[in-house]
Amino acid sequence: MLAGYALLRNRCATPQSVRSVASQDFAATTMHETLVENGVSRMREVAAVTIPAGGIATFQPGGRHLMLMRPKRALHTGDRVVLRFKLVDGREVRADFVIREQAPK
Repeated sequence: MLAGYALLRNRCATPQSVRSVASQDFAATTMHETLVENGVSRMREVAAVTIPAGGIATFQPGGRHLMLMRPKRALHTGDRVVLRFKLVDGREVRADFVIREQAPK
């Protein structure tokens, strides 16, 4: 299992909502967020992420992130994978991700 981090920028004049993420390189790809309840860190799946008009949605360590489960091939540092972000309105946005050993700072 891998985690995915990114900044999603909405250049549109209206809010956009991501309802799911998919990749041919993973058996399952989901959006999660980390919550701290009573001093205990927990993750929960997120059904959708809304990006404000002209705004940014952040996927980062310790917060909202992507869970990339069961890779379908061996992945190594420097390899690239494609993720497809599916929007509520039916459109799809493709993004290339680079496999890293650690999250970018």
